Amino acid sequence: MAACYLTTIDNEIDPSVDFDAWYFNDTNVLGYDTCSKIANVALTLGWNDELPDEQQKAIIEDAIDELIRCDFLGIFVKIKKESD
Repeated sequence: MAACYLTTIDNEIDPSVDFDAWYFNDTNVLGYDTCSKIANVALTLGWNDELPDEQQKAIIEDAIDELIRCDFLGIFVKIKKESD
């Protein structure tokens, strides 16, 4: 299953390449706290850490899709990378 990431149009760092730098930029520089937004939506969709990995990834992708659907500012971008 592919890995999905959510970023913003103004964050030039790829979260799949350098997550720590991306996270710092997202939270401390840009002030979005994107990971918390994903977590909040994922929890409403039934995510928990006892689910199998593939099911967790599917719920996270659904949360990302929901955030993009509700993104009236048009700032969110989904990155999907196929796993090896």
